[in-house]
Amino acid sequence: MSESVELCRSPPSHHGVPVDRVLAFESIPPKKVYASQHNRQELLRRTGQDQVLTSI
Repeated sequence: MSESVELCRSPPSHHGVPVDRVLAFESIPPKKVYASQHNRQELLRRTGQDQVLTSI
């Protein structure tokens, strides 16, 4: 039985491509949720985290 996952991403990010491939290989359908690049409050609320890590 496959479960559904929520995948938060911002459009210019290339980090979601490998995740898409892994989920497709495992037959797990992702629910893609837009995450604003400048305002991370919605992302923090959805994930329950207190900070968002970024790669510079």
